Amino acid sequence: MADYTDYDAMVAALRGIDRLLFVSISNPAAQQVVINAAKAAGVQFIAYTSIADPQYNKFGLQDNHHQTEVAIAASGIAHTFLRNGWYLELMQDYLAAAAKNNTAPYFATHGQIAWALKREYAEAGARVIATATTLEVVTLTGEPITYQQLAEATSTAVGRDLQSTAVSRKEFTHIMAQWDISEQGAMLATSYQDYTLQGNNGEASLSPITFEKILGHPLTPIADAIKELLQ
Repeated sequence: MADYTDYDAMVAALRGIDRLLFVSISNPAAQQVVINAAKAAGVQFIAYTSIADPQYNKFGLQDNHHQTEVAIAASGIAHTFLRNGWYLELMQDYLAAAAKNNTAPYFATHGQIAWALKREYAEAGARVIATATTLEVVTLTGEPITYQQLAEATSTAVGRDLQSTAVSRKEFTHIMAQWDISEQGAMLATSYQDYTLQGNNGEASLSPITFEKILGHPLTPIADAIKELLQ
């Protein structure tokens, strides 16, 4: 084990490793240290967890990923960029609170967003590491859905009809303040709807086909994925 920012420790940790699954963090300088250390340690292949459609604004995260992709390419190490979509776990607090309160309000009345479970992204990364691939970029995302569909899937997951209501953003914020939900959970539930509403984010054109091909099986249906998170 080693800290991404500790070059010597990273070199020591990576010696003898041929194929590296490089899990990203939001620190470009630290990620450059990992790349330099991988090269010095003789790593032959890197699979880097990037972000889907980095040509669009993704809360600013795309800049870090683009910079790291460029650095990996410049290193000369063979690589695949795993351009991951959003983790459904980001909505876990909201989904749990919706189930508890028997209502799933939303204000993103148009637009789509693609979710999948963390474990599915991890499995895909492991499969890319374990099998030779010549693809430089693979896009891993779920099927794009609306927030209304997310609310309906939550009803299915809990086995009862939740009140699924489109509200204003102001009303939604008020509801979050009344619920027993973490500040971060409320912030994520709000900000990802803002992101969905703004559009120009590439979400609607995403597809799970490549993801499922790498996994060798279908992604978990969204209702089942929600049920898994709520257990």
